[in-house]
Amino acid sequence: MLGGFIIRILICSFFVVIPLFLCFIIFRYIIMNKRKNVTNKLKEIIILLFAFYMIFLFQITVLRIGFPIKTVGTYINFIPFLNYYKMYSVEKIGTFIYLFVGNIIWFVPFGFLLPYIMKKEPRFFKTMLFGFFVSLSIEILQFVFHTGVSDIDDITLNVVGAMVGYYIYYIVKKHR
Repeated sequence: MLGGFIIRILICSFFVVIPLFLCFIIFRYIIMNKRKNVTNKLKEIIILLFAFYMIFLFQITVLRIGFPIKTVGTYINFIPFLNYYKMYSVEKIGTFIYLFVGNIIWFVPFGFLLPYIMKKEPRFFKTMLFGFFVSLSIEILQFVFHTGVSDIDDITLNVVGAMVGYYIYYIVKKHR
């Protein structure tokens, strides 16, 4: 059941993400040629990877095209870990783990890739701050477009994911 759900989401996301990503590539190519900028190939690949990741992240968190969504109200949870406690207490352990771990994992690439694309290497706090604002943007857009429950826990766990990603970046950079 879960496998079919994931495949459906990936297929639907493909039809959203790929056209937007191709537009990004074309736009980037035009801008780079106009400015006559030359970047190294590895940095360019990381920029493209980051763009693809961000488009995919917004598709699955905000746009949610292809997701079987019931009507989501204008609900905002400001009480930390309230929904996780409710899930855990009614024995929805699978959903609890999926959301708890998922909210962290979705932001690991953010914390890992962001330092590579910045002109000046951001410090840990700056990466965490960027992660916070991207996550906050997602939660606000979910509220505005009624595509998810806006939850303080999501922001908290997304920032943890960005921190983990930055830590991985730091370890990789240190051992290069």
